[in-house]
Amino acid sequence: PRARVILQADYIMELASSSLAILAAGSSLWEAAALGVPSIGLIVAENQSESAWTAEGVTFTRAIDCRDNFDFSALVSEARNCLLGQIVSMRESALNAQVGDSAKDASIALSALTLNIGGTNG
Repeated sequence: PRARVILQADYIMELASSSLAILAAGSSLWEAAALGVPSIGLIVAENQSESAWTAEGVTFTRAIDCRDNFDFSALVSEARNCLLGQIVSMRESALNAQVGDSAKDASIALSALTLNIGGTNG
């Protein structure tokens, strides 16, 4: 597996093709869920706390509170756990999360776009 920082312009396409996303714990967690991508949410600001713990409660993300201290070993441990076995159940939870019809519609549209771009119709 590889990790990389992605450009904002490529965000949705890259997120959709990710096995695991490590994100700031704001609305990005719900975007990942709409695409069926398990995530680790890093809480870096007070306004992200409630969303992160709610997302963790429906089991499609793991939240790490980094507001007072960033624990790199905790991040590595969570990523390892996700990649070594929990990712399948997290993906299923993400796909089943109640993120709203518009988010699911966007996910379906993005999947169709990804298939079309990846095809040989060019």
